[in-house]
Amino acid sequence: MKKIKSVSDLPKWFSYEKYNQLYDLTKEQLLKQIYFRINSIYEFHEDIERDISMEDLFVNSVIVDDSMLMINNFKFFHAMEDYNEINKGFVECGGIEPISVGLTAGLVDSEWRNAHQAKLDLLEEFSITGILNSEDNKLMDDDFDVPLTLYLKETSDESGVYAHIDLAYSDEFLLEDLKRVLPMWRKAMGQVNKKCLAKNTTDVILNKSLEYRVVPILDLKLWSLENNVSIPNSVLVAAVYPLGEKGEYQLTQTVMGFIKKISSREYVEKMERYISLDFLPDSF
Repeated sequence: MKKIKSVSDLPKWFSYEKYNQLYDLTKEQLLKQIYFRINSIYEFHEDIERDISMEDLFVNSVIVDDSMLMINNFKFFHAMEDYNEINKGFVECGGIEPISVGLTAGLVDSEWRNAHQAKLDLLEEFSITGILNSEDNKLMDDDFDVPLTLYLKETSDESGVYAHIDLAYSDEFLLEDLKRVLPMWRKAMGQVNKKCLAKNTTDVILNKSLEYRVVPILDLKLWSLENNVSIPNSVLVAAVYPLGEKGEYQLTQTVMGFIKKISSREYVEKMERYISLDFLPDSF
């Protein structure tokens, strides 16, 4: 493995001044840039090939386009003005979704009725099975997606929402999903929320990422992996902190520890999730 001896040996696309663009990004955009670098390093170690080299990617700008982010899509209807007309504000997110009329209709068959007559008697108090089985009110295909709670609003003064919770999600993600949909469900039900104080660690993480110059350090790390070279801390400090903002001791004791923390699988999974949901919580 070749060892880099000075800043002049670093790639031509690397320029400290280019990274000033990061300060103009929103918190969400900055998170995407950090995620791309960390995930790319994971992909390198897992022998996953990229279609473009770093030289070609950063020839003009170090800001990676959103199209380069390979994120799994999570279920979520984003803005309030985009509420689905059928759902009337009862949106779904990740592992939390309102129970639909179609799901209930699938349960109300003869076999299920015989096994759960007591529960059906309870449903009939709210006129639910009457809606599902009435000859004069047959379900159309579109009706199967209607939240069951909408029918309850017509027949009772309940403030609850009938929901399905997917336990394949972690407790942490489920709580986040619930927090995301609750304001919208409350609006749909005409209920008011009592707000509480939230932590602000997301801002701390992103601010430290800028202060510690995490993105250029990750870029040089990825470049060194791609080209099978080693960058000594002395060169890294000279390249990333050209005005002497930090020395080798701070780099190894503080900066690298922070990078190791946010590069953990746990943090990468959270970044991917928040980017996909287009939702950045106050704390993660």
